[in-house]
Amino acid sequence: MKYLAESPASDPKSREVIDLIESIHQIRDADPEKRDLQQYAELIRRLCRADSVLLLAAEAEIAVLAETSGAANRDAVLAALRSENIFQRALQNGFAYTLAKELLILVVRIRGMANAFQVISLPSMERARLNEVVLRALLAADFGATGTTEGGGGAHMLSMVDLVAAVMVQEKFGTAALALVNGVVSQFALDFSALCWVVNDAPEVVAISHLDKFDVKSELVQLLVDAAQEALDSGLDLRWPSSSGQSGAQLPGLLQLFEKQGFAHLCALPVHQPNGAISAVLFVASHGADQTLDSVEHLKIGMELLEPRLLDLYRADLAPPVRMVRALRSKLVGLLGAEQLWLKFSVLVFLLLLAASLLIRYPYRVEAPAELSTDAMRVISAQFDGRIDQVLVSAGELVEAGAELAILDTRDLLQQQRETQDEVTRYETELGKARASNDLAEAQISQAKLDESHSKLQRVSDLILQADNRAPFRGIIIEGERKDLIGAPVKKGERIFKIAQTENLYINLMIPEKEIRSVAAAAEGEMQLLGRPDQRIRFRILSIIPVSVVKGQEGSHFQARALIEQAPEDWWRPGMTGLAKIDAGERQIFWILTHRVLDFLRMKFWF
Repeated sequence: MKYLAESPASDPKSREVIDLIESIHQIRDADPEKRDLQQYAELIRRLCRADSVLLLAAEAEIAVLAETSGAANRDAVLAALRSENIFQRALQNGFAYTLAKELLILVVRIRGMANAFQVISLPSMERARLNEVVLRALLAADFGATGTTEGGGGAHMLSMVDLVAAVMVQEKFGTAALALVNGVVSQFALDFSALCWVVNDAPEVVAISHLDKFDVKSELVQLLVDAAQEALDSGLDLRWPSSSGQSGAQLPGLLQLFEKQGFAHLCALPVHQPNGAISAVLFVASHGADQTLDSVEHLKIGMELLEPRLLDLYRADLAPPVRMVRALRSKLVGLLGAEQLWLKFSVLVFLLLLAASLLIRYPYRVEAPAELSTDAMRVISAQFDGRIDQVLVSAGELVEAGAELAILDTRDLLQQQRETQDEVTRYETELGKARASNDLAEAQISQAKLDESHSKLQRVSDLILQADNRAPFRGIIIEGERKDLIGAPVKKGERIFKIAQTENLYINLMIPEKEIRSVAAAAEGEMQLLGRPDQRIRFRILSIIPVSVVKGQEGSHFQARALIEQAPEDWWRPGMTGLAKIDAGERQIFWILTHRVLDFLRMKFWF
């Protein structure tokens, strides 16, 4: 006991309990005629944190052996004791309790003193502390000589106290559980012990005596889990051979563990929390037929005392998220009860969320595909059949107004120009000869041919000038790749480049038909481009074309034009696409989440 009091792992309250128990044991070990029962009663009151303590001898009449000072409720306590057969129950079970008006009265049998009892009174509102008070009182209720009273009860009590001390100094749950099962075996001369901890209402084996490690899939572990589950379901101590007349069919798990491990005696002890929940199941067993499990009652006392410490160690070893979930579950058990906890919690959360979704309004936004567009777009095409000689730009380049884009091959045109020039010269000569000979008819024919050659020469010259394709305005080349155009043959009117002006950009929206009802004519919104989703572009709708357009499998859409409400940036390009969200006012969250489903059902079932 001394090393527990000196251990830094023990808190001041634990040391105080141990000191009080040692003082009580000093009184127990004193000469019976010199025992200070008045001091013993006061120590019991402090140990149990009670209002008052009476030491009574209950034979034919009730006699007060000692009492704590200031016991103002003495008469009420004695009256309650006389009205019930509480002493007989305390003799059978070691303790008994009753409620009398605003008092909780606990009667604990004092071993080693004939027909002597501790009578501890508490306010009835402290009933949640009853288990703790019982344990503390039983620790101090053994007045038998060590190892000699009532079947070795004193020795068992001292062994249990030593076991409690050895476990409480541990700082980790795993070492504490192993110290517990090994201590049970050594302190109480047993052959086997195991501890199953209850996790989410299911038992898990956490320690087996004399085994530092074990396979969780082994047969022994599975047998322990099955037997522990039976103890959880019943909530009672289970023994085999059964002392309560239960059959193997009622306890198949316990029976299999008993038979396959060759035990002569086996007991499963559920460990209860103050709220009645079971936190663990302790197994103890022996192989010797002449051995008994008389120490079970003392082990129950020790386990009830150790349960808070083990629970704290177990929670401390959990990861913070798991610890939070367990803490939440513990609170919910107190509020909703343990039966079907998560179902009740889910229903409660659902009802709260439903109420919130009906009461809270949230901005609703209509999503629509969007594209940067411009009306200033020009196609640069070939003016005559030929071949592209030079390509000076490529798609994506910014060009200034008048910049050369591509030059067509003019060698054929130049040849035609020279030939036509020769024709002009010949017809001019023929015209001169006809006029000199005063041949009016021949002169008219030569003049007509000369005019035709002049027209042909002018057309060829114009085509040569048009071979140089230039940008009509400052903009971006959006179609036309240099590598594909160089040397390529082209027909007259065939597209070579497409150029778009970077100024006066606007947003072209495609609003789904099922959402058009929510979009106002001058609604505002924001657009995010796929190339820069971290930036948002504010816009305002200018007009909505009142004719829907079918976009493949996406269904019908209404086209809308929106004005960009900020200066254009250098990286913006016509044709860039993204997603627009159009402000449609505040709506109930419930409506936002369900209106599409409701619309589908209305269309499906016409309600």
